[in-house]
Amino acid sequence: MSKKLLLSALAFLCLNQIFAQCDLITNPSFEGLPSYTLPPPNWTSCDTDGGGKYALTFPLNNYDTLSAYNGQSYLGLFYNSVGTVTPVYGSVTQKLDTTMIPGKLYNLGVYLINFDPNTNNTEGFGHFEVWAGYASCDLNTKIFDTSAIPGTYDRGSWQNYSFAYYASDPFTYITLRVNSAALTQNQFWLGVDSFTLTTHCDTTTTGIQEIAASVFAIYPNPVTGTVTIQSLGYTPYTFGLYDLTGREVMPAKELSGTGAIDLGQIAKGIYLARIVQGDRYYSQKLVVE
Repeated sequence: MSKKLLLSALAFLCLNQIFAQCDLITNPSFEGLPSYTLPPPNWTSCDTDGGGKYALTFPLNNYDTLSAYNGQSYLGLFYNSVGTVTPVYGSVTQKLDTTMIPGKLYNLGVYLINFDPNTNNTEGFGHFEVWAGYASCDLNTKIFDTSAIPGTYDRGSWQNYSFAYYASDPFTYITLRVNSAALTQNQFWLGVDSFTLTTHCDTTTTGIQEIAASVFAIYPNPVTGTVTIQSLGYTPYTFGLYDLTGREVMPAKELSGTGAIDLGQIAKGIYLARIVQGDRYYSQKLVVE
């Protein structure tokens, strides 16, 4: 092999190592259904509100003709607030294969279908929620919530949703839950399939790319008004601010040494401050009050 081809092959291998995707979810398509009322392997039911058979079933026992988007089965979550004091929220949970790294980007995707078992019910629009936490069924931080999902009166069709999330904390569990836009007298099924949670497998380069916390300091935290970024050196860097879905909330600012950024126009909330210096980065959760 020529030297040029060898270098090309090595470069391709390095890119694959840096940008390869690692899965954090086991059994994302909810296969291996043991029964209509039990969760699939690797998933645990969070049904503690008396929902019983309503919390978990896939394929849905009243809609066996509905095909899964992928594989042989799918997750069925039931919401019911008809004749109940406390609504029944169908939900499942799973421990992640690896702990989330604060500041790191995670990509999530899911296929959803919503339909109402009662054709006289005009409020059958559901919401699909994804929560991150530190224990089974822990609803610590909601990282995603769909808008109302079309499909009332019929089975609609499978729809794909994808979103990005910069981890704010070292979460170890993920919980999927169904909710409703209508607070009372509502019931519907939500079908869930092919739920994925991935991130770049950059463990071989993290030690090089991630900047030690001792190099930069971001304060005060929480902050009202102006935040200070203190650097041990004078090498230029950029400061960016993102919400927990990964959306940039202000243009990145170029700084050198210690600098100050006015956050007076930023809405109150929890954000991710991200400093990029060459091929290295430093991230920190920042609360704006």
